[in-house]
Amino acid sequence: MGKTRLAVEVGHDRLATFADGVFFVPLAPITTPDAVAPAIANALGIALQGSDPRTALLQTLRSKQLLLILDNFEQLLVAGSEAVDLVVDLLGAALGVQIIVTARERLKLRNEQAYSVQALDFAVTDSLAEATASAAVRLFVQSVQRVQADFQLTAANLGTVLRICQLVQGMPLGLELAAANAGSAPLTAIADAI
Repeated sequence: MGKTRLAVEVGHDRLATFADGVFFVPLAPITTPDAVAPAIANALGIALQGSDPRTALLQTLRSKQLLLILDNFEQLLVAGSEAVDLVVDLLGAALGVQIIVTARERLKLRNEQAYSVQALDFAVTDSLAEATASAAVRLFVQSVQRVQADFQLTAANLGTVLRICQLVQGMPLGLELAAANAGSAPLTAIADAI
């Protein structure tokens, strides 16, 4: 519902904080805990030496100051605790490493801080000026402009845009998915399909 977008934005905002950088690690295609350490190494652009990728990764990161964004971790929670154990080991071995994990569930770690993605603000009764200032409408308009560069929020399309915001309950991912169709369908058809 917008976890990835939020995590990437936090990483972008914190880029100057980490001497060795911020790294995005896409885990959606990963189905086994054994593949997590190599996926992290790949995102970092490093080759892990030796027969144990986990140990090699821990040694490589020991002196680093960086932020890892481990995106789409949920399927690894089903696979057991090995992937979570790697996160714990990384945090314990590399004190300069911080980790953001996006998942639908908590990892259940002692010092874990959970942040829920909330719906973005808007009101179905907003005027054009009010809607232009609301987070949900701004995200929708920006997303539509990626596929239809000349799109503008107007009095004529305001009602449909607010209807779409209402139908997806202001959730960031819903807004982005609806907007992605704007290149091939009118907004009214998108709202009707939702």
